[in-house]
Amino acid sequence: MFPSIKQEFQKYINPLFGWGNLETLDDDVEQYIRENILKLYKIDKIEFYSLASRTKTGSDYTTAELTNAEKVNNGLTINDNIASKTLNTNPFDLKLIYNKRTGFSESYGFSVTIVKK
Repeated sequence: MFPSIKQEFQKYINPLFGWGNLETLDDDVEQYIRENILKLYKIDKIEFYSLASRTKTGSDYTTAELTNAEKVNNGLTINDNIASKTLNTNPFDLKLIYNKRTGFSESYGFSVTIVKK
């Protein structure tokens, strides 16, 4: 988890005096990021890529790991039929809402653009 930040924490912080779990610095790093780094960024846009097929296969999520160019090369297109809702006070904790078409199997992929505020 965030190795470069954790390395700095390991140099200067004793887990016994940290946040939460006294045996690890993982929770300290996570809390530091929440309190000091996340507020510097915001989600600029979310693009949802999909490819519908009438074949009787399950939905495919492996396309989620592709780059945008690879998604397009694999036949996925940007689908504007998506909504998002913030789940709590963290603007990165989103619920994405998409109504899958009945009778279709689909491949999915997301692209999230994060920018500095």
